This record gives sequence, C-alpha cells and structure tokens, in this order.
Amino acid sequence: MMQEVLCNILDSLRSFLFWCLGLPLFTKRLTHSQCQPLIDKIKQKIFSWTAKRLSYAGRKVLIQAVLTGMITLWSALFLLLRHTIGCIESLCSRFLWSGAADAKKLALVGWPRICQPIQYEGLGFKEVLAWNKALCTRWIWKLVHIESVFRQWALKYMVKQDSIFATQGRIGDACGWKTIISLRNDINHIAGSADAAHERFQEEEYQVSKWHEFFKPVSTKVYWWKVAW
Repeated sequence: MMQEVLCNILDSLRSFLFWCLGLPLFTKRLTHSQCQPLIDKIKQKIFSWTAKRLSYAGRKVLIQAVLTGMITLWSALFLLLRHTIGCIESLCSRFLWSGAADAKKLALVGWPRICQPIQYEGLGFKEVLAWNKALCTRWIWKLVHIESVFRQWALKYMVKQDSIFATQGRIGDACGWKTIISLRNDINHIAGSADAAHERFQEEEYQVSKWHEFFKPVSTKVYWWKVAW
C-alpha cells in the first residue's frame, strides 16, 4: 500500500508544472505548449503596435528593443525548441514587412539575411537560436568558474573523474543536465574539439556578445543591387 502511494506521488511529480514570474517551472523536457505564453505575449505586443502605422525604421527599433528583450528572459533559462524559435522569427518577420502579426505579405528578404550584421548589409537583429545558446552557455561557464552547491554536486555525481567537456550523458539523467550536455556538444563541435572548447572558457568574465558571435552562422555580404536587378 505504501509503495503504491509513493509511486503515485512520484508520477505526479514527474508531470509537475507551475509558473513563477511568468516562467514555467517543470521536471520534464520543455515543450512547445509551455512556450505558448511567450508567443502570445509577442503577438499581443505586435497587435498593440499595428494601428500606429509605423515605418520600417520604427518596426526595426521595436523588434530590437522590446521583442528581443522579451525573448531574452526565456532564452537565459531554457534552450527553446526550434519550432518555438521558428514561430517567434515568423512573427518578427511579418511585423517587419507588413506591420502586423497575422498578415500574409511576402517577406522581401529572408530572416537569416536580415539578422546579419550591418556591415554585411543586414539589420543586425539577434539570431534567436544563437542568442539562446549564448545565454545558456553561462550555465557551463558557472560550472567552470563559480563555486556553488550545484557545481559540487555536478562534479561529484555527474562529471566525476572526467572534464565537463568530455563527460558523457546517460539515459536516466535529469532534463536540465541533458540540456547542459547537449549545449556542451554543440560547443565542442563548433570549437573543433573538447580541448579547444575548454580553452574558450578560460576567460574570467562571461561575455554573452562573444558567445553570440561564436554560435552565429558565418555572415556573407549581400550585394543588394544584384538581388534587386
């Protein structure tokens, strides 16, 4: 009887979810439905701006200042799903080109090119996937540099005798640790090796802008006169 009660409690904890400061707290992998409040907030912002007849320059400023700020809060805590990122970028693209969130107007330039730096003829928007990974990289940086209870637990039970850049994930690991390992794998892949990735964490100060450049796709200059003519 007692064993059945404990099993029921554990089952309920596995699906445990509540909200704190507008963010979901959960024990399982993040789902797209849990990110829907973020998408709804972005839509609400865009709907409140639709009637103001903003110019392209005005829309650009609002996307950079307001929408990017809303995304940053979530991106600093969770690795967002690609489907969620696609929805966010689609909303921003529609707002930029049509001034509305539900318009069907064709985008004149693809979003990846829009996100390129100004010196490469883009508008300098943050590429959401790269920005998300850059913010979450702070978790790994803290494991390397900041002494904490979490670091002690991770080194003793998860990393053990290995390095954080070489340890392997296990099937039964918690979703949070799986996220860290997945992000670590991306860093190792882009850096070229675990040793090269470890060298990038030797800086005493964490700089999100540098990590955003690290994760961003390689920029290529767009010759707009060729595109237009």
